[in-house]
Amino acid sequence: MECAQQVKCRPAVEALDGQGRPYVRPARTVGELLTPEDRLKALEVATMVVARRLGMAAVRRIPYGAPVYLAFGLTKPQAKAHREAVLMLKHGLDIELELCGL
Repeated sequence: MECAQQVKCRPAVEALDGQGRPYVRPARTVGELLTPEDRLKALEVATMVVARRLGMAAVRRIPYGAPVYLAFGLTKPQAKAHREAVLMLKHGLDIELELCGL
């Protein structure tokens, strides 16, 4: 998908600028999606994308409120030592929508 199309697929969310003023922008993370169903679908896609990227099989879907490494059956020390440690230590709600095909 092109960037312009990606933005159209994302819901608008209200955020605060540097001065604390509200503004509307496209959602950026799974946690900003509007419904639980949308979040679960996004995490299912992200699990497949991340598995391909890591060259590992997932044992479950990336959890919404827990770290990515749990989806791959890793421990926290293993995740910290992984070449993709930053990604592995993120919680599912913090996954960027780019990894979800949005």
